[in-house]
Amino acid sequence: MALSARISNRYAKALVSLAADKSELEKVKADMESFISVSKSNREFELMLNSPVIPQEKKASVLHAIYGGKVSEISLSLFKLLAEKKREPYLTSIAEQYILEYNKINNIQVATLFTAVSVSDSIKNSATALVEKATGKKVILNEKIRENLIGGYILRVDDVQLDASIKSQLNKLSIKFKNA
Repeated sequence: MALSARISNRYAKALVSLAADKSELEKVKADMESFISVSKSNREFELMLNSPVIPQEKKASVLHAIYGGKVSEISLSLFKLLAEKKREPYLTSIAEQYILEYNKINNIQVATLFTAVSVSDSIKNSATALVEKATGKKVILNEKIRENLIGGYILRVDDVQLDASIKSQLNKLSIKFKNA
């Protein structure tokens, strides 16, 4: 396991433990989702966190200015601690790992449905039911549009992928014709 993954995993597990002790798992999860959203949508913010040139105090003050009074004390303390320990570049991966730990504790499975166009609720419900039956967990289904699929769908759960796309079927036919 890479160093960054070990660091993220340790901090996330400690954060989950602390949040559970203080009965704030949901609040901290919302804080981490908010942080991930800001980090992914604002390149300058992510660059600031990763910059070795910007002093730790400045990073800590920026984090406090953005999140002070808007997140739980637990999350704010984490931001401050990571800035003090010069580990703020790991914040995004710690937040992502926290979400994974939260999902594990709450028996939640995340699945992604890739389609060429937006699909109806009945199709989403069918995909959710399929994953629930296979995993025995509650499912959060993310829908992503991939116009290059032509039609059909790809359902991904962790490392398992069910590819029922027309593009995939056409590729299989093409291979059969070439080998015939």
